[in-house]
Amino acid sequence: MFPANGQNLKLGRGSLLFAPHDGSDAEDSFIFIGNVPSLEMTWEIETREKYSATQGSSPLLAQATIRQDLSIVAQCDEHTKENLKRFFFATESTANQSLSTTGSLVVTDVITGRAYDLGSRSVTNVVVTKGSTVLVNGTDFTLYADNGLLMFTDSANVTDGDDINVAFDRPLVNIDRIALGRVSEQLARVMYIADDSNTSGIAARDRFVFWKTQIVPDGAYQLISDDYTSFNLRFRVLNDPAHPTNPLGYFDRVRAA
Repeated sequence: MFPANGQNLKLGRGSLLFAPHDGSDAEDSFIFIGNVPSLEMTWEIETREKYSATQGSSPLLAQATIRQDLSIVAQCDEHTKENLKRFFFATESTANQSLSTTGSLVVTDVITGRAYDLGSRSVTNVVVTKGSTVLVNGTDFTLYADNGLLMFTDSANVTDGDDINVAFDRPLVNIDRIALGRVSEQLARVMYIADDSNTSGIAARDRFVFWKTQIVPDGAYQLISDDYTSFNLRFRVLNDPAHPTNPLGYFDRVRAA
């Protein structure tokens, strides 16, 4: 009998990194994508077949591969700016909130039961008035200070159609913003470095490099769940003419001395 070799088994662990690519070349430094509990590579092969029309069983006469598409799908646990930019085809900017003690909002024709955005975060010293009447938080309205929202309540002092004045202070807040849907194509060089649990396995320190990939979201971005949420990014491996001998990438395995 032929014995199996446990060192040929793989209990996969490792790190996925990518370097943004401008279409001509990739940046020198890589971005670590974070915890990836599932990472899969798949080939999609498109073929053409020709079957005999002279025999009742129509045997296969010829088959040719006309297209090969290699993809890497990463399940991403970490909701970093860099990861979200790739999922939402986004660009990054800042939307910092300045310090102010004169914030204000005039709500005309108020509709009770609806929330109104003050346009500021973490507001304090909020004073809400209707004419000369000072409205009471928890009775006439509900304040969500962290998010800068007010919801008016149908009360003795507030009814639909009223005009309301809101005054508030706001602190300095540093805000990172990504503008969604601003990028038409996202390219990257991809590197996978294995760090398998079975450290004595022959695949324990494998490395894959893909010169040029196209990044697209794969599936839904889940906002609410009873478990930690994750999302998938798909890296479609592209042919890179700059590397004619291995245009998709390469695989390295360190041999034992």
